[in-house]
Amino acid sequence: MMQVTHILPLFPEVLGIYTTSTDSNKVVKILEKSKWNIRDSGLGLQGDSGAYGGDNFNFFSKTPELKKHSKECVDHYIKEVLKWKTDYRITTSWATKVKPGGFAGTHYHANSWLSGVYYPIGDKNFKIRFYSSKHKQWWNVPTEYTINNSDTWNVPIVNNNTLIIFNSLLNHEILPNKSKKTRYSIAFNVFPKGFIGEKSSDSSIQL
Repeated sequence: MMQVTHILPLFPEVLGIYTTSTDSNKVVKILEKSKWNIRDSGLGLQGDSGAYGGDNFNFFSKTPELKKHSKECVDHYIKEVLKWKTDYRITTSWATKVKPGGFAGTHYHANSWLSGVYYPIGDKNFKIRFYSSKHKQWWNVPTEYTINNSDTWNVPIVNNNTLIIFNSLLNHEILPNKSKKTRYSIAFNVFPKGFIGEKSSDSSIQL
């Protein structure tokens, strides 16, 4: 008789999904007063429609409370989830707006280490899709898609104050906004700083 000892999801791409205590209404008021630029292929993003980017890349300067809470989430992700001792700094932060029916094409964040995205307002019809960075063989259609056999994974943004942290090189896209609401989000990039690596290693570096 067979006995299953372990099923190990080795080498995963780890998403950290958090709920912050940020005053989301205050953030939305700032977003509603922001200036917006239409996102197009000139920004290196393909297939965008009804999607807009904010007019600056230091949105956190307007929302110190959100920056504080975002750093708390990043601290937990680095120190408690991945068990790293790396120090870091947030390099850029920017707002996005997607109208009902709008979407943004697949992309990743170059020149970055970790990335995060905060949603002040949630809705079951707000979804972000992540793509596997690993090459997989395809033999048959699964009888059920699970975290063990999928090449993509959709994360619904159901709750207010949701914040997701992920590897910056992980491809992702904003799926069509099927709600009647405007979908707002604030994305940010994280870069390591200080002494990186073991001092006895030939790959250590001071950033």
